[in-house]
Amino acid sequence: MAYEPELVGLSEAARLLNLSKSGLLRRSKQSDFPEPIARLECGPIWHHDQFVEYARDRSARFVERPAIEDLARRSWA
Repeated sequence: MAYEPELVGLSEAARLLNLSKSGLLRRSKQSDFPEPIARLECGPIWHHDQFVEYARDRSARFVERPAIEDLARRSWA
């Protein structure tokens, strides 16, 4: 089982929701987006569970992006 961090920053949150960082920032302006628990110089910080709930509530695709090695093995026909 993969390690799931308890806290996530912008990059991790985007990856969890299968979005780019800019896509996550656009979505974060919506009223139903999870509020960060803290804002540091490096950016907002959330609890991992906030995104699990957010994705479940919206039937969103909550996935890890495939590793580079997995993409390289795919056959693009």
